[in-house]
Amino acid sequence: MVTKYVFTTLLGVAVAIATAPTLDQVTSASYSSFWALGMVLTGTVATVGSTRKTWWRTEFVGATGVVALLAVYAFAPVVLILGGDVERLAYSVICLGFMVFPTTRLVTLIRRGGSDA
Repeated sequence: MVTKYVFTTLLGVAVAIATAPTLDQVTSASYSSFWALGMVLTGTVATVGSTRKTWWRTEFVGATGVVALLAVYAFAPVVLILGGDVERLAYSVICLGFMVFPTTRLVTLIRRGGSDA
């Protein structure tokens, strides 16, 4: 799971460098910077928390932030699709697919309560 969280951190770095056009169309341009910072921070927290079983609460907090931020990113193309820009559908589907991994990990952490996470 560590690798998947590292990818979310890298996604945040990429958005910080190049912005996210889809987010910029739906929100203000400055929102992308805050989104990227949040993704870098929560991805890093989840990565650190996933390195040891006893740090499952840290991973849980980070993974919750990652899922929330990815949900925002997945919702942005939906707003554009409702406005008639169907070309953004692929972005939303890719993001929703990428959300499966941290979401299933969150469910595992909740169900196990850290006992064998």
